[in-house]
Order: sequence, then C-alpha cells, then structure tokens
Amino acid sequence: MSVFVRKDAPGVDNLATYLPGKIALTAVGSNMQYFLNACLAKNGVKPASVQMVNLKPPNIVTAADGGQGDIISDWYPFIEELKASGKYKSICSRNDQVGINTYDFFVIRPAFAQENPEAAAGFLRAVYRINDMMSTRLSEALPLADRYFKEIGLKLDPAIVKGGFGTSLYPTIEELIKRIKSGEVATALKQTSEFLVEIGSLEKMPEINFVTAKYLELAKAK
Repeated sequence: MSVFVRKDAPGVDNLATYLPGKIALTAVGSNMQYFLNACLAKNGVKPASVQMVNLKPPNIVTAADGGQGDIISDWYPFIEELKASGKYKSICSRNDQVGINTYDFFVIRPAFAQENPEAAAGFLRAVYRINDMMSTRLSEALPLADRYFKEIGLKLDPAIVKGGFGTSLYPTIEELIKRIKSGEVATALKQTSEFLVEIGSLEKMPEINFVTAKYLELAKAK
C-alpha cells in the first residue's frame, strides 16, 4: 500500500499544514484506510480532519486522474499506475514507516485443535513451506500461482503476479513464534481493533487473548 499526494499541489512540501481539510480517496473501512490513518498520524495530522471518499481500489486511480482527491491511498497493482504517471509523490509506502503491522490469521476451532493437534500442525507446516518458497525460491512458486489463476479463470499479467509476491513479507515459523511470544502480534491486533472501533465496524474492543504459538511450535518440532 502507498499514500500519494499531487506533486504540483500548492503547499504540498509541508504535509502537516497541507493535509488537514483535504479529500482522500481510499477504500473506507479496509486496511487501506488503516494505513492511510497511520500515515496521517505520522505526519501530525488527525484522520478526522481529512474527508474520506470511499472508492473501490480499481476506481481510485481513475478518479485521481480525473482530478478528484488531494490524497490518494491505494494498493498494488494500482499504485504502479500512479508511480508511472509521474504526477504523484509517495508520502508513505511501508508499514514500518507508519508504525503499524498487519497480519493474515489462520483460525481454528479450539475443540478441533485439541482433538486433532497433528492436523493443525500439518496445515501450518504446509503453509510455511510455501512461505519459504515465496521468500527464497520465487521462481518455483510462480508456475504454481499461474496454474492456480488459470484454474479459477483469472487472466493476469505474469509481471503483476510476480510483483504482487513482493508486496508482502513471509516470516518463517521461528520468526512468527518469536513475534507472538514477544507480544508484537497482540499489539498489532490491539491497534487494528482500535481502528475498527473508531470507524464503527466493531462495537467495542475485543479480548486479545486467542493468539497462540502452540501449534506453530508443534509444526516446528516435526
């Protein structure tokens, strides 16, 4: 994900004074807006001071090119069009720049996990074998991705597929166990939950006590 402003906009060199009161094009309620809010806060701007306009990701570039919006928040591959145009300046492009982290989670019913621990661990071993392939042997992963997309009827440019793999990080089992035990994952969940409460998607903060490294450790041991 990235957040852009127009290069030639008056006052754009001072983001703290330029951004308040402006119109932002984004997918409201998604991790795209979550990233945008964090980017605004990083620049000393309250998200509430910016007018959010909700658009589908493919339509954001079209709207921006048509002159709508002062702040453009989008994700890959649509941001490539913004970069190629030369009309926009990226002000945030990585989670670590804005102090947030987002995770994809695998959820399992506790009763099933307790009765079938090896099934849970086996699933995770398969996932992290693929993670390793995407991190260190991408050339092996790309044909598998191409076959998958053909099976579900998607026609994608191979360059777009390859670039998409580069937009995510694929931690090892060892790295994720460390992140869970250090509290990093729980902190990320808390921050995400606070955002969802703020925009009304959640009524109240949930209990952040359901993340466990137990089955990752079992998968690692085999």
